[in-house]
Parts: sequence; C-alpha cells; structure tokens
Amino acid sequence: MRLVVPGDAVEVEHLGTLALGVVGEPRHRVAAIYLEIGDFCHPSRKSSSGCGRAPGRGRGTRARAMAPLRLTPQKREFFELYAQASANAVEIARLLVELLERFPDDGAGLIGDIKDCEHEGDRLTHEVVLLLNSTFVTPFDRDDMYRLAGALDDICDHVDEAADNLGSWGVERVPEKARLQAEVILEAAKKLDEAVLRLDGFKDSTDQLAALRELEDRGDQLERDAVAELFATTDDAKTIIRWKDIHERLEEAVDALENAADVLEAIVVKNR
Repeated sequence: MRLVVPGDAVEVEHLGTLALGVVGEPRHRVAAIYLEIGDFCHPSRKSSSGCGRAPGRGRGTRARAMAPLRLTPQKREFFELYAQASANAVEIARLLVELLERFPDDGAGLIGDIKDCEHEGDRLTHEVVLLLNSTFVTPFDRDDMYRLAGALDDICDHVDEAADNLGSWGVERVPEKARLQAEVILEAAKKLDEAVLRLDGFKDSTDQLAALRELEDRGDQLERDAVAELFATTDDAKTIIRWKDIHERLEEAVDALENAADVLEAIVVKNR
C-alpha cells in the first residue's frame, strides 16, 4: 500500500485540508493511517526570517497530529448484521410454512410470531443504516449495502403481509398451491442465507444463487397455476379476491428473494 500526501508531507504555508489518497489497495482493505504533521511552510517561500510573509504576520503555523484517521470500520459488524437478517428471513419463511400447514386451527400464535420476525427485520435494517451513516469508508459499495439491507427486509414484509391477510380476511381453507408457494419461499431463503454467509471475503456463491433463481421460476409458475385454479374451481367472488391477493403476496416474497440474489451477485462481481 502506498500513501500519497501533497508534497509528500513537505512544508506548506497554511494548515488547510490535507488531501490523502490510497494507491494500489482496494479501499475496503485499508484499516487505519496515522499522520504526523510538522512545519507548514512551503520551501519556495521559506527564508531565514520565517515563512516569507509580510512583517508582523509571524511564522508559519505548526501543528502535530498523531490521532488515527480511520478509513474503515470493523467490517465484521456489517457482515454479522447481514447474516442475522438472512437468518431472520429463513425463520419467517419457516413460520409461514408452519402457518399454512396448521391454519386455521393454530393460526393466531404463528401470525404473531411472523409479525415478531418482521419487526426484527426492521430493526436489523435500521442497525445497518445507522452503521452506514456513521462509517466513512464501507467494506463495499455503499449503495449496494443499502440495497442489500432493503432487499432482505422486503422478504419479511411480503411474508408478513400474506400472513396478515390470511388471518384477517376470514379464510377457512388453505389451497395446496399456497402451501407449495410457502415451501418454495423457505427453500429459496435457505439458499440466500448460504450466499449471504459467503459474502464475507466475497466468496463465489454462483451455485446458491443459481438454485435460488430456479426456485423463483418455480414460484412464478405456482402463482400462475394457483390463480388459474382459483378461477376454475371457485364461484365465490370474495374467496377469489382474498386468495388471489394472498397468492400475489407470496409471489412478491419470492421476487424479493431473487432481488436480494441479484444484489449479492453484483457485490461479489465488483469486489473480486
């Protein structure tokens, strides 16, 4: 790693903004840099009488600094938060599968558990945003970090919406296609979790993301088949409206998983 400082720490007339760059290292590898600043007087103006200033203006400014200029945080904090968020997505998907298997006999408690997971997703997203806002240089692209946090949170939001609608709309029977959609969400969440755990070190996650996209294709087909079956077998308009919306919410959860996979893939490619 080579540091570039104006004049290579030569004397300058005034203590102003000291530009500092890093050459030859990715920015996420820089930890902390210490600067020691001495006389601030440009050599071309220095004379035996001082800094070449007008009489009465005194000598050049002198300052010393030995405080660390921290360019990156402890990057583990970010990766740990993302790992917690992806694990939370797996948990909310598991609860969804259980809810659709046991509904309506034991729905209220599981819907409450899903709501708790959704709140945990919000909390983790907030933690990531706070950490980003207090961090000068991030482990990887700042916009990608915001996008990944948002994508992980979106998964929980869509699952929570589906569970809320299931509990509040007077649904009496769960179609088999909805259970299959929930199983796809759970399997895709597990693949995403595996990929997120490989983010630390930017390890290749091609296999996990490819498997997730195959599951997303399956989820798309399930949603189309479910809606077609709904119209073919149900005459009650209220039932059609209720289940069409729930099927769409479940499909949006699958789409959110694919979106998170796209963000992850972009991050890994940019940082190889």
